[in-house]
Amino acid sequence: MLLDIYMPGMSGLELLAEMRRLGLQTRVLMLTGNNDGRVAGQALASDILAYVPKPFDFERLELLISLATSAR
Repeated sequence: MLLDIYMPGMSGLELLAEMRRLGLQTRVLMLTGNNDGRVAGQALASDILAYVPKPFDFERLELLISLATSAR
C-alpha cells in the first residue's frame, strides 16, 4: 500500500495505526512532502517497508513497490 503522511481527513500514520489495530499486515510505503525527522521516526517505528521523501526518484519507488509486492 502506498500512503502519504499528510492526507485529507486521516493522516497516513493514523490510517496505518487503524490497519494494524484491525490486524492488517499489508506492506506499506510511506510518502511525504514534508521531511520532518520526528514524523519519519514515527513512520519507521510503525513497521513500514520504506519512508520516501518527495520529490522521489521514480526508479527507486518502482524498486520499492516491487519489493513490497514480492512473495513474503
